[in-house]
Amino acid sequence: MHKLRIIFIAFLFGSIGACQSSIEIAEFDQQQWVKDVGGCNGSRLSFSDVLKENQDKIKGHNQSRIIELLGRPDAIKLLSRNQKQYKYFVLGGEACKDENPVYLVINFNATGLANELIIF
Repeated sequence: MHKLRIIFIAFLFGSIGACQSSIEIAEFDQQQWVKDVGGCNGSRLSFSDVLKENQDKIKGHNQSRIIELLGRPDAIKLLSRNQKQYKYFVLGGEACKDENPVYLVINFNATGLANELIIF
């Protein structure tokens, strides 16, 4: 009986996480963002303000939803206490050999949810 209760609780939490909806941002062109790998073409720069203005729609989503929206990050950094950081080059990334890159950083808490969005 005790094992059945544990299985039910695990199933319930798994179901809740699976129901998270995708991120919808009207002014954001996902295809253009993903095509500009490393920010070398400069098309990501036009979407940086849109992402900043809509950061409340991004916060609280898990890593899978962020990748679904922005594609694979250009860099991933593991932080202390099971936290993670995704870095997307917006303009002049490492592949472009630019000395002054602009990048988007999304920080995730220990449960894997986005809790901060910064553009440098």
